[in-house]
Parts: sequence; structure tokens; C-alpha cells
Amino acid sequence: MKSIFIKTLALILSMVMLISLALFGFESYANENALSAPINSESSSSDKSNTNNASNHLTIFANGEYKVNFICSATATDLDKSVCNQLCLLFSKATGVMPTVKTDAARISGPAILIGKTTNEKSTELYSTVSNNQAKAALSKDFYAIAYSNEESFLELYEKLRALVSHQLEGNTLVIDSNWNLSLRHVNTSKASISLPNKVIALDQRYQKAVIYNLNNYSAGKTLDDLEEGSFTVGHAAGIKYRENTVFGNVIIVAGTESGIYTTSGSKKWTTTNPGSNPHSTEILPSGNLVIASSTDNKLRFFKTSALLNNGSVSYEDYTLADAHGVLWDPTYGVLWAIGNTELNAYRIKGNGTGETLVLDPNMSITLPEYFRGGHDLSPDYLNTRYLYASLGYKVVKVNKETGQMRTLFEKTPTSAKGFSNNNAGNFFVTGETGGAGTAWASASYQSWCTDTIYFCRYKADDTLEQIPIKSSNRAFYKARAYCGTYQ
Repeated sequence: MKSIFIKTLALILSMVMLISLALFGFESYANENALSAPINSESSSSDKSNTNNASNHLTIFANGEYKVNFICSATATDLDKSVCNQLCLLFSKATGVMPTVKTDAARISGPAILIGKTTNEKSTELYSTVSNNQAKAALSKDFYAIAYSNEESFLELYEKLRALVSHQLEGNTLVIDSNWNLSLRHVNTSKASISLPNKVIALDQRYQKAVIYNLNNYSAGKTLDDLEEGSFTVGHAAGIKYRENTVFGNVIIVAGTESGIYTTSGSKKWTTTNPGSNPHSTEILPSGNLVIASSTDNKLRFFKTSALLNNGSVSYEDYTLADAHGVLWDPTYGVLWAIGNTELNAYRIKGNGTGETLVLDPNMSITLPEYFRGGHDLSPDYLNTRYLYASLGYKVVKVNKETGQMRTLFEKTPTSAKGFSNNNAGNFFVTGETGGAGTAWASASYQSWCTDTIYFCRYKADDTLEQIPIKSSNRAFYKARAYCGTYQ
């Protein structure tokens, strides 16, 4: 009887263990939701076989496949998704294989790289030690956790990770070890205290005017009518910039029915009525040549306006960019940025004068993530040459030119930000389309894509951002931008 009792008890215990393993011991990602980041991932097994038996190293990649899962929060922020995208691109460039990002919707089993604030205790522990403007990465048994407080801190961490990836890929194997334990603090530079005229040049589509405002004269109760310094006719236009060009001097460049180059008082230096279909933006290069982005025919039209120096005729060449909307010359990196619906392309300038051509630089060009698509306008960051700003649908984002990292700066729904720029005093100027009181950047009665208001955004003494809507009595603005003549 005793023997039968023992055997029965052993059988019951075995069944309990098997049931426990079935319920709790086997990790499954079958119910996980894929991140919305547009990563063209190779499929990867949730059951990763890892050769690590110690906590001081973790094999990421070997024999042509990843030995870890890449895990992000199921409630990831835009920053988390952008970080995931950048890390996946980093590892794919090193290994030739794009990793799959999974979420923590199900229980997380190792080995895994934990990106951002996941539900895993290792991720939680690391985040409890991260202070403002700090980023950390730490290795523990079966997990490598990456934590960050903001974009700037992550970008410094990213640079270290990029160096480690490039130097520690041996043959077909990439291993994380204790050298990958990183702690970096980003030191914020104080906001510029320069006192500069906050001048803005805006396009009024109702009266087809370029209008200049001096917002330095703003005080509570004043309207844009009180701040106007001058205006001139430019036809129906969608893009305008003030530029201090070495060839043509101080000029206003316009994209519209009469696209071209104007003096600052409104006289025409050169214009064309053939800028492409639905021109949205223009840029003048240091050579004096002009590029116009037109959205309906998906074109960058490159006019050889430098020929005017020798009284020559102006020819043009077309380059394809789907839904082309914005162009911006970048003197720091020596590229022309151009944004469309899904691409933020960087073009190198080859040749000289009228022989110049645009050549796509694939290493600097950025495919826009799905949640950052619908490119509209580009403007420089006058306080940091590493960045530029882009309005994308309902968002304004800050783009790191080197990494492609994007961070949402402004977001208003359900309407779009049509124009955005900052100046070298650190202030911002925003225009958007009509959407009704309280739901848009502003409202106007002319066209749904226009506004009667310019948002003047500036940092106060306590470092908070103040957004001041300044209205016009009867203007209908499409874009307003800082009256800054320098490219960056």
C-alpha cells in the first residue's frame, strides 16, 4: 500500500509540474502586436537559441540569424518607435538582416534586447536609475536593456552603440559584453538669449501678397495688422523664403503661379509660369540655381538660373520625388533636402553653374516611418546644425540629419501644420489649415488650407514654451516663416 501511495503521489506531482509548465513555463509571442514602425523585417522565431551560459555576454547575431528578440512596449510612444527604427537599421546595416520588433503584450522571455520602458523587470530597474537628460544601457543575464529620458540623451547613447556594433562584429557574429554597459548624460545648452528682430514673411493667398511682420513689436491685444511692415504682389503662391544669396544678393524666392526670384522690395529678378504642377516650395542654391518642388506631378524642377549672370537663357531638369512638397539647402552637410510623402531625400550637387545636377545620396536620405509620413515643409534649426524641422501631416518633428531620428515637437489635430520655422533666437512660427475654433492652428474664411493666424512660440524665463496666436483681420495665410536670410 505504501508503495502504491508513493507512486500515486509521484504521478500527481508530475502532472502538476506539467500543467504548471504548460501554463507558465513556455513563453509565447503569438498574440503580440507588431509595432506600426515601417520596418521591412525578416521573420524571426520567438524561440531564440542562444549560446550564452554566463551573464557577462549575450550573442545578438550568429550564423546568419538573430539570437535575441527585439522588444518594445505595446504602448510605445513616437519616440520609442523611432528609437526602435533606428536600432533596427543600425543592426541591419551591420549584419545585412533586418530584425523583427516585438511588443511586450505577452510575457517576455530572454534572450532579448529591451528597448524603452517595457514590462520586463530589467527594463523597469534600469529606468528607475535614469534621471533627466540621461540614457543608459545595461547587460544582465539574457537581457540587454536600453533606457532614455529624451531624444537628445538617446542620440548620444546611439553614437556609442553604433561604434560598438561596427567594431565588435567579428565575421558573422555580434556579441554584447560588459563593454556595452553605458551611461550618458546629455548637457542641455541654455536657450539663446540673443535679442533679434522676430521678423516673419508670410504668404497671403487671399490677396496674393508676401507680407512682412515684425513680431518684436507684439504686445497683448495687438493684431498682425498692427505689426505689418510691408507687402508686395507675388501671385498665387504656396512657398516663400528670404535668402542672402552670394550670386543674386538679398532676395525673396517664391513657389507659385509666378515662381522665381524677387528683390526684397518685390521687383522681379526672374520668374517663370512653368514651375511644375502645384508648386509648394523653392530653394536657391549657393550657385544661384533654383529648385522648385511641385506635388501633383511629383517633381523637383531644377532651374539653371545662374545663366542669368551671363544674360543666358534658363533651362531646367526634372527629378522625380513622389508628392514633392519641400526643399531646403543645407550648407553644413552640403546637401539639398527634399521631402515628399514617404521620403526625405538628400541630394548632392555635382558640377558647376549651369552644369550642376542633383545626385541622390542614399546614405543620408531617410525613408519616413509610417507614423511620420505626409511630408510638407522643411526648415533649418538655427540653433543646432545637426537638426532640421519638418511638418508632416498633423505634426511638426525635429529630425536628426545623421541618424534619421525624429521627435514630435508640435501636434494639433485634426488639421495640418502647413508652415513651420524657427529663428536664431530660438523662437518658432507656425501656420496651419482651418479646422474650427479650438481644433486647429487657427481658422479663416478663405480656403480650408489657409489660416488668419500666425502662432508665435517662444521660451519663457522658466523654460516653458509659450504659444501666442496673433490674428489678422482679413489675411489668409498658407505659410509664414522666419525672415532669416542665412541657410542655417
